[in-house]
This record gives sequence, structure tokens and C-alpha cells, in this order.
Amino acid sequence: MTELTLTGYMTKTRKSLLRWMQESASGGDSRRDVVITVEGPRPHDPRPQFSYYNCLISRIEIPRLSAGSSDPVKEVVVLRPERYNDPA
Repeated sequence: MTELTLTGYMTKTRKSLLRWMQESASGGDSRRDVVITVEGPRPHDPRPQFSYYNCLISRIEIPRLSAGSSDPVKEVVVLRPERYNDPA
């Protein structure tokens, strides 16, 4: 199975991801199931979900930070799932 790359802005509400990264760095069994729901044009339409099981964090990319910048920071998290469920 190929790796899954997630890209997004760092926010104050990413505590679960931070906890997962800490557990991964400490060497514990840090596998997680991840579900990605695709956003559609209308909020109440059915949306496809992609489920990835037993994922490990394989790489984290955080750009160089600048003390004087107020630009949002975009991070990249690369996951290695063992298996997935294709909704198609």
C-alpha cells in the first residue's frame, strides 16, 4: 500500500495529531485508523469517506518559521496505512 500525504494549516485544534506524533516519537505502538470525508458543494449531500487502517506516521514536514511572519503555517504529514476501504 502506498503512503498517504495530508497537507493542511497548523491550527490550535490539532491536539489529537500532536498526541499521535508524540506517541510515535516515543516508540510506542502508535497505529491509528484514519477516515477522510470529502467535502461537497452542498453540506447535506452524501459524501464519500475513505478509511485507512493501522496507520503509522512516516514523515512530518514543517516549514522554516519566521519570527516576524503572521502567515499561516502549512504542514505535511505522511501516513503509511496497512490497508484501506475504497468506497467505490
